[in-house]
Amino acid sequence: MNVSDRAVHAAKSVLAKCAANDPWFPQPFEAMILAWAEHISLCNLDTEDLLAGVTAVYREHGSGFKPLPADVITAARMVRHDRVQRESDAEREA
Repeated sequence: MNVSDRAVHAAKSVLAKCAANDPWFPQPFEAMILAWAEHISLCNLDTEDLLAGVTAVYREHGSGFKPLPADVITAARMVRHDRVQRESDAEREA
């Protein structure tokens, strides 16, 4: 599967934030980046929401937690859902 440059950039950003939160998180390598990018390309979330998802999963889980793409994507969807629920009608139309 070909993944977009946007998804690759998002995967790199997400993996870098995971590594910043967890000193034992593995340093991303090309195959890992592409695997995460494949999942990200299927979810229709922007990088900002995905990064907020990383914050959410690390806030909710303790020592030894190793996030997978589904963990971050699920958390990012919840972040986006919460944000949309708080938007006014005018903000949604924009």
